[in-house]
Amino acid sequence: MKLDALHSCVAAVAACTFIVCASPTHADAIDGTWCSPAGEQVTINGEDVTTPGGNQVKGQYTRHSMAFQIPPGEAGAGKKLYMEQLHEGAVKVTTIAEVQVEPGPHEDWTRCKAAVS
Repeated sequence: MKLDALHSCVAAVAACTFIVCASPTHADAIDGTWCSPAGEQVTINGEDVTTPGGNQVKGQYTRHSMAFQIPPGEAGAGKKLYMEQLHEGAVKVTTIAEVQVEPGPHEDWTRCKAAVS
């Protein structure tokens, strides 16, 4: 009887491990699509960024942060946008001008919800 209980326990642990490992999340990286409270979106894939205006730019990427210059034609053009991952579902976004001494206010953005078709 003890052997059956052990097999059941091992099977349960294996199933939980599979579910956690197979989940399509970005649990420990900033990569993905982020949404502002106003509905803007930024998509990060390594150093490649798609800006709210749809432009493709390169940024300074680390696993938990991203910085890029806002391109011409977009709100805040010429400023640098910094994103710092707070946890799996949120980033702190700050926009800084070149000559600004201290960072301005920040916004908390969240991961965009996957589109449902």
